[in-house]
Amino acid sequence: MEVVAGVSLRWIFPAAVAVLVHYLYYTVWRKTAEVRRKLRAQGVWGPPPSVLYGNLPEMQKIQLQAAVAAPPNQASAIVAHDYTSTLFPYFVKWTKEYGPLYTYTTGGRQHLYANKVEMVKDADVISRACFGSSYAKGKEIFSKLRDLQKLVSEGNFSFGHISFSDRFFQPSKHRRIKKLEKEIESLIWETVQQRQQECAKTKSSSEKDLLQLIMEAAMSDPTVGGCSDSSKKFIVDNCKSIYFAGHESTAVAATWSLMLLALHPKWQDRIRSELAQACPDGHPDTAAISQLKSVGMVVQETLRLYPPAAFVAREAFVDTRLGDVVVPKGVCIWTLIPMLHRDAEIWGGDANEFKPERFVNGIAKACKYPQAYLPFGAGPRLCLGKNFALVQLKIIVSMVVSKFRFSLSPDYRHCPSYRMIVEPADGVKIVFQRV
Repeated sequence: MEVVAGVSLRWIFPAAVAVLVHYLYYTVWRKTAEVRRKLRAQGVWGPPPSVLYGNLPEMQKIQLQAAVAAPPNQASAIVAHDYTSTLFPYFVKWTKEYGPLYTYTTGGRQHLYANKVEMVKDADVISRACFGSSYAKGKEIFSKLRDLQKLVSEGNFSFGHISFSDRFFQPSKHRRIKKLEKEIESLIWETVQQRQQECAKTKSSSEKDLLQLIMEAAMSDPTVGGCSDSSKKFIVDNCKSIYFAGHESTAVAATWSLMLLALHPKWQDRIRSELAQACPDGHPDTAAISQLKSVGMVVQETLRLYPPAAFVAREAFVDTRLGDVVVPKGVCIWTLIPMLHRDAEIWGGDANEFKPERFVNGIAKACKYPQAYLPFGAGPRLCLGKNFALVQLKIIVSMVVSKFRFSLSPDYRHCPSYRMIVEPADGVKIVFQRV
């Protein structure tokens, strides 16, 4: 019996390996290879992928090389604000090799990098304001989302792909990520169910918050699925996006605005002078905010140089025509916003310089192709909180500049970091002096 068992076990492992290889070939490699074939037939090429990991090993190698070659990051070393070669060096390298349109692979996912302007134009008080009375629960969701953001940003998580090495060699981290995701989804769904009960009691109410509008859209849209699990996923995913985008992005944008103003005191003086005329009492109201042109230009230029969201991302659920290219079903389309915002052909030779005056006549006159300005996305997927965020930023910048003169601390290290959004790795250290 022992001999039979030994022989059986000896055959089990090779059989399991054969099954795994068969699975990977027919469900992963073969599928992505077919997608690449369709794209190559249309003239879209890209770096050759490995069998299991796609281009992830090459991306990691390029990232490490960029980190070694990175220039000093003291405040005095900030000359140009182009961090794309540091944070996304593989995209910079591949763009030089293949142009602004190419394809690459991460594991079993095929991606299309599309930074062509003509293709971009074809792309498709938060907790209380959006979700009614569930403010306390909203704060808890914010906290858990921040924890999830930190975890996901570590290691080899790349554009929605958790590598095999993270799954098998860092199982505790992977379990923590999954646990946080479930807790966040559970909290959001509790909020949704509470809101459903409130709606049932007050059917005649004409006031609708954003959560209720999302719920109604999920129930009425036949493509989502009414009362099915698809509608639940639709609601939860949209709420997660709103919580994260609304909370983090505005705070980070305000931080970058103050960093840039600390480097350019003349713009502080200009804003302060404008405030004195528009708001003699020092308290900007709705009418005064619209008159703060210099503040608006500074905010727009900040969002150009340091857009909190680094990407516009879409997935083709069906074969989709984008410009002259038919994108096969299942391909993830990525547009790297900071590179568009620094394209000298679009913005001129001073694209890496802080020059708010380029927006003096609005976005339409600031660059060659206005659709290339994407701090809030574009088209039907334009950020719902765009106007709210711009007002918030104007008020924050105005109030700080009206009360303080400030400069960067000698201890400040300029180190933009990609943690789902582009933020200062170690914060921004600023020296303030009362006006």
